[in-house]
Amino acid sequence: MGLFTRDQDELVFSLWSGGSVYRVRVWQVGDRAVRKVAELSSRGRPDFLTDEAGRAAIRTYEADGGVDPMKPVLRSFVRGRFVVAP
Repeated sequence: MGLFTRDQDELVFSLWSGGSVYRVRVWQVGDRAVRKVAELSSRGRPDFLTDEAGRAAIRTYEADGGVDPMKPVLRSFVRGRFVVAP
């Protein structure tokens, strides 16, 4: 569905859709290496944001089943990986 960068932390995002979920993959592209930093799933279309501290963030929507209400989960890019915000 898309491949983009936000000019922040050398991150490149890709968004895929398959079945009933979205897939988000994130790589950090440096001068000497490319490394995958995240692979996330979301029942609803994920949001690509900046958190209150100015860091890259992704909000995914999770549910245990197809009829359960979706719960938003915010992950921020901290020390080289995406972590769930407290």
